[in-house]
Amino acid sequence: MKTLAKSWKTVVSVVTTYRNSTALFAAAELGIFRCIPSTGATAFQISDNLDISLVGSQVLLNFLCSINLLKKDANFYYISDSIYPWVRSGESCALSDLLLHKRENEIWLKMPEILKGKTKAPEVYRNELLNSHLGSYNAIQSANRLYAETILSRLTPTLMKASHVLDIGGGHGYYAGRILDINPKSSVTIQDLEGGFEVCKIQQAKEIETGRLKLLIGDARNYHHDSRYDLVMINELLELFPRNEKKSIIDLAMKSLSSDGLLAISKFTLSRDGTSPMFSAIFSVRMLMKTNGAGYLETDEEVAEIICECGGTLLAIEKVDDFKTLILARAHDYNGPEEDNSIITMGRPRVYVDEPQFEAWLSLISIATSFRFSSIFLAVLELGIFPCLHPDGATAAEVSQTVGISVIAAQVLLNSLCTIGIVNLERDRYTLAVEIQSLLKTNWASVVEALMLYSQENDLWLRMVDIMRSHKSVLSSLNMSSINHIVPESVYLFGVELSNQEVCQEMFGKIQPEVMKATHVLDIGGGHGMHSSRVLEMNHQVNVTIIDLSNAIKVCEKRQKHHLEQGRMQLIVGDARTYEFKNTFDLVMINDLLHYFNRTDKELIIARAMKALAADGVLVISKFRLEPNGIEPAGSASFSLKVFLKTSVGYLPSDEEVVDILQKQGGNDIEVLSLGQLYSLIVMRR
Repeated sequence: MKTLAKSWKTVVSVVTTYRNSTALFAAAELGIFRCIPSTGATAFQISDNLDISLVGSQVLLNFLCSINLLKKDANFYYISDSIYPWVRSGESCALSDLLLHKRENEIWLKMPEILKGKTKAPEVYRNELLNSHLGSYNAIQSANRLYAETILSRLTPTLMKASHVLDIGGGHGYYAGRILDINPKSSVTIQDLEGGFEVCKIQQAKEIETGRLKLLIGDARNYHHDSRYDLVMINELLELFPRNEKKSIIDLAMKSLSSDGLLAISKFTLSRDGTSPMFSAIFSVRMLMKTNGAGYLETDEEVAEIICECGGTLLAIEKVDDFKTLILARAHDYNGPEEDNSIITMGRPRVYVDEPQFEAWLSLISIATSFRFSSIFLAVLELGIFPCLHPDGATAAEVSQTVGISVIAAQVLLNSLCTIGIVNLERDRYTLAVEIQSLLKTNWASVVEALMLYSQENDLWLRMVDIMRSHKSVLSSLNMSSINHIVPESVYLFGVELSNQEVCQEMFGKIQPEVMKATHVLDIGGGHGMHSSRVLEMNHQVNVTIIDLSNAIKVCEKRQKHHLEQGRMQLIVGDARTYEFKNTFDLVMINDLLHYFNRTDKELIIARAMKALAADGVLVISKFRLEPNGIEPAGSASFSLKVFLKTSVGYLPSDEEVVDILQKQGGNDIEVLSLGQLYSLIVMRR
């Protein structure tokens, strides 16, 4: 069972990666970064400025600190120095760039339907890379220019000799403009689709007027050039097309070369097996989504193969850095000296942004795109791919036939799972990692249902801005039935029990003496009966009373029939904030409950619990551990934000806040114990 719990936690860590992305989206959209000057700001100042709730402001700000976007000193929040230029107003501000990924997250939640052909990705999303839409996104342009300078520096000897250059798909005009700067005697023709030249027409107006820069409307897959060129460039274009169209583009490009012309293709690096680097494997999924399942990022070797199939002479596959590859080839009729194919590694010059700035941008992008991991996993789950790989594995073709998606879609998805360790690849066969295998051996239907709840939660987190601004819960009312039982109880409790198994065992190990001495135990908010049943199993003389709201009690009636029939378990329908207990209890438990409520209601619940204690009774409160700063551990900061989004009032209190409430209610003998790394047990003795 421990192995199963560990597997569950591993999988949950993957399916919740959207939380980092959506918190960043909300901060950008709400204007949080604009509200924090270099001197810092308090949660109250930010909430007042943005007209959002103070609690919502605090939990979001703390979560942003936990993922290192903000810093906190006392009650003041500051923007982390490294990202400051990217998120404040100015030429380098990248907030609009980051919000592109919010739309992508929304679309990726529909991945199964898109890959099965039941629906299409929105046209604006599909055309982002085809037209000039990226011209207004500063950070993306900066990164693209940085890589462009790297590529151009490698090609400078060729550029200095080239009279005529063709840039296929280069409608933005940056490469063309720089080539004209490098070689004043050259001319450049850009070929792109109609609508792809808007930025170029503005930025390169002078060169267009002089005739050195020509704009040619045409589809790279079928356009035949009358002219011949000394250099033909294809930069980050091939990934938008299936293999046969990649081949058409390369074939026509080579036919447009002069007898000693050079073909230069730049692309994101991808290993022969399609699984590394991780960025590229995930990027391939993105291309799949942007082309409704047609395009994908080809491996470096695949480009080389296509060049040879087209009769070209491959010169080199050069690794520009960890992310980019430059592939060089000659024309069909090249008669020059033979050159050995080579792989060359070059350093990455920093031209437009310095090293720290560029690394900060990469860290921002990694947060903004972390939702991709959860979206891919959930799509694979919904498509039913995992059972296809158990127990002996399967090829992409076999998976494709079983689940009803294209072979290339199956391959790209499986390769992406390999990069995060969920799937293994050996000789074209994909097999499951141990974690998934162990879950498959359980009630797999319950596993799928429980994990698919995170797709709903991802959608909820995408609506974070509306929730923050509305000051209203996304649920109909604040009660335990609406919080915990908006899904079938079997599904909800499957995940709860797997997540809490080890913590529950450790907790009862620490309070075993109290349990063994008790004759009457009260379990507040314990409707599932998990903790109460453990008490009854430990102490055969004890009686347990559970109080919860009506829907939760109905769940308990189904799950705890055995204990109810024995007469040792009593169920009470009631609200823990207002219920007056007639009896007193030796042991009162409050487990994972307080976070659903605001401070006032937390105090009411604890007051009722203490009133129900016998003279020498013990109150135990188990909860996610949270430091006084509200930031650590990061998982607890995330959980606090999750609870707020579900309730609009609730939040995870720090351990110190719970102790403070207990002390104000008259508690003195209070002890805070650790339950693993993420949980705390607060014990108060009369």
